[in-house]
Amino acid sequence: DAYKKSEPNDVVNEMHSIFGTEIADLPTPLESYYKQYFTNRAAVVAFSASYKGEFTDRIARITNYDQQLSAMKQDIDSQEASLKNLLSQIESDQVRLDRLKSSGDFAAYNGAVPGFNAEITSYNSGVTRLKSDIDTFNALVETRNGLAAELRNLDSVIDTRLTPQAIQ
Repeated sequence: DAYKKSEPNDVVNEMHSIFGTEIADLPTPLESYYKQYFTNRAAVVAFSASYKGEFTDRIARITNYDQQLSAMKQDIDSQEASLKNLLSQIESDQVRLDRLKSSGDFAAYNGAVPGFNAEITSYNSGVTRLKSDIDTFNALVETRNGLAAELRNLDSVIDTRLTPQAIQ
């Protein structure tokens, strides 16, 4: 279909090339026909398969990275939501502690401090984990994007379409 759109007058010519270079098992008459063009057609077909494999491998790796990134993003979003809830609880508990302290209820204040400090420790640990996960996510994004750029570069290097030029 791509050839029909980009080069509608060259479909048969392209099929001739594709059959000879990309299809391993051809009917005997076609094998005989292509012997006039290839001394070792099997090697050309193997090279073509290897070449396609490079693209297929990169596409598969990008897809894998995308799946990993999606899962990581969900986890990061979940961590952020949990930390926001914990921070809200900490802020509420801080107000309660301040009230206890300002009212002179030091026994209640001192009794609540260890739990409050545990919340702070949990929150800080969560923030540290979140930052680490974000760093890992960003590194994976860079790796994925580098591979995608490599794939685009390979694709543009082999783009053999000629562009018509304007007549002067």
